[in-house]
Amino acid sequence: MARVEITIPEKFHFSTELDIRVGDLNYGAHMANDSIASYANEVRVQLVRAMGFESELNIEGKSLIMADAATIFKNEGFHGDRIRVDVAVVEMGRSGFELIFVFENLTKQNRLAISKAGMLFFDYINRKPTSIPDSFRAWIEEK
Repeated sequence: MARVEITIPEKFHFSTELDIRVGDLNYGAHMANDSIASYANEVRVQLVRAMGFESELNIEGKSLIMADAATIFKNEGFHGDRIRVDVAVVEMGRSGFELIFVFENLTKQNRLAISKAGMLFFDYINRKPTSIPDSFRAWIEEK
């Protein structure tokens, strides 16, 4: 079976901590796989706000759209576990970039998951990709 491979960057641009909620659990009583995607979405929104932008729908008048995503699960997470999510912006091109998320379980002191998302700046009026705003690129390059 072919496995997803995600290279962990040396440098991260943002970090936050969250607690695993009871609603994040599946019938196996551990963190559900879809919760990793939900947490990645939350961290992405927090990153955009930390950059000083209003929302993903208004970054210098441009918006973000997800092109693809992948996750590698490493260990289980349980209700009440405290996790840290580190995120890096890598592979910036003309209109897109990748976000790499590393989920560390601080309670269990192990890696929970590694995830990546391919993101595009998108013009929702014309329904097509658009260039990365200069201020977005500058913030990433300064960190």
